Amino acid sequence: MHNQRLIEVFTDFERTIIDFIRRNKVNAAEYQVAVETIIASIEHGEGSMIFDTFFEASATDESSLPTGSPQSMAGPFHRPGPPRRTRTGGPQAPAPLHLGASRGR
Repeated sequence: MHNQRLIEVFTDFERTIIDFIRRNKVNAAEYQVAVETIIASIEHGEGSMIFDTFFEASATDESSLPTGSPQSMAGPFHRPGPPRRTRTGGPQAPAPLHLGASRGR
């Protein structure tokens, strides 16, 4: 498949990894441990998980910003202008939490 955008992105990805290796003076043994870790995760059926853990949130953030909040495992996602929750017809909104407020002192 010939996709110019894919070629550009992966060419830059390769340069970025090479720059990272040089900047951090990663030696052959350290590189081998990194490769073995990635291969082991794939062999244990966790191939996508290792990449999702390190990179997917950033890619999702790039796709959702500036109109949504950054991705968070804890959620929720936020978009400006959501419908307001009311105390009727649905779950009651929690009372505001006032941290550090004096309680009658």
